[in-house]
Amino acid sequence: MKNILFAVFVTAILLTGCIQWGEQKGTTTNKTTAPSTTPNVTAPMPSFTIISPAQYAEFENESDVIDIDVSLSTSNLILKPSGGTAKTGEGHFKFTVDGGSAINVFTKSYTIKAVPVGNHTLVVELMNNDNTPYSPAIKKSVTFEVKQKQPTVYQPKSYTVEIKDFSFSPSYLTVKVGDSIVFKNTGQYPRSATSTGNFDTQVLASGKEATITMNKEGTYDYFSLTYKTMTGKIIVVSNSTTSN
Repeated sequence: MKNILFAVFVTAILLTGCIQWGEQKGTTTNKTTAPSTTPNVTAPMPSFTIISPAQYAEFENESDVIDIDVSLSTSNLILKPSGGTAKTGEGHFKFTVDGGSAINVFTKSYTIKAVPVGNHTLVVELMNNDNTPYSPAIKKSVTFEVKQKQPTVYQPKSYTVEIKDFSFSPSYLTVKVGDSIVFKNTGQYPRSATSTGNFDTQVLASGKEATITMNKEGTYDYFSLTYKTMTGKIIVVSNSTTSN
């Protein structure tokens, strides 16, 4: 009888251990895992700088209009033709000069045609693909001046032609309108420098001189009244393109 009770006791212990081991083996722990998320990355706002024209730049031109070259530098910006939805970091420029009609520009360089003489303000604004402005607005402005070159005032020059008895020296001379020529008799005989219908020094005694101003373009042959085979030539050209 004791043996039977002992066997029952041992069996009960073994069964209890198996049950506990099975429960431990089959037990699972419910853990709450946070869902994986990707952080939202905000695209950096684009920016730009007007390289040229520089602030308060001055431009001179011979006519009353001039073409102005505009150059820009950009950061965090992809330039695209207008169209599509607004997207940070994309877009194009809108140019206005003195508040006039807007010009859409899709490059970092552009030439504004026929800007007249005077003071001007160029405004450059960055626009979205859908032609709406960025918010807050991204715009810059620059002021410049267009001037018309003033014609150069020619300063007349003076030349000397010596009358040497039987010749003029130099006998051939090119001058400009407004220049003067001093005819100086350095010889022994009375002589003149006479261009019929144009100029005449009258007869000059030895050591005397006379000044003639050339006011008209042309070719002028001249001679001496007292020795007509003694000749010379003066060519007068325009002074309009001559600078000092």
